[in-house]
Amino acid sequence: LTKIANVYIARHIPTKTLVALKKYNLEKLNREQVQLVQDEIILMRQLNHPNVLPVLCSFVSGHEIVSVLPVMGYGSCAHLILRYFPSGLPEAAIAIILKAVLNALHYLHSKGIIHRAVRGSHVLVSAEGHVTLTGLRYSCPLISSGRWQKKVHSFPSTTAPNLNWLSPELLHQNLEGYNEKC
Repeated sequence: LTKIANVYIARHIPTKTLVALKKYNLEKLNREQVQLVQDEIILMRQLNHPNVLPVLCSFVSGHEIVSVLPVMGYGSCAHLILRYFPSGLPEAAIAIILKAVLNALHYLHSKGIIHRAVRGSHVLVSAEGHVTLTGLRYSCPLISSGRWQKKVHSFPSTTAPNLNWLSPELLHQNLEGYNEKC
């Protein structure tokens, strides 16, 4: 998996709260990656759901795009499993996490967005146990020019890191295309 950003913890001085700074080095990204990052930040700023990670603000500093995000103290589910639960998460934790992810996906679908990259590294858990979905860089809108499309005929060009997590509908797509239901 190609890592295109580094995440740091910082303190917001006026409120003394911790925030995460996700920094993308523009000199190391190609034009398509820069566009994906910009689109992801714009999309995340427009969304408002407790189970979708919000971007608190973003800015350009020198040769970096910086997104300010809430701190998700336990990190990703992939990290939790790798580091602390090599035999798998407890069933109760899985139920809580899946409910949050399904709520996030339902919200995204209601907004005409197909996520296309649901995986453990895109499911984050806060120190308080709050679960959010991220990884919208690979998402696909079902709304084009202000109108709902019945089907999408799009295969992401940046698919390689996500092949293991792509839906069967996307991989099997034919002339009929796909949508949030199939």
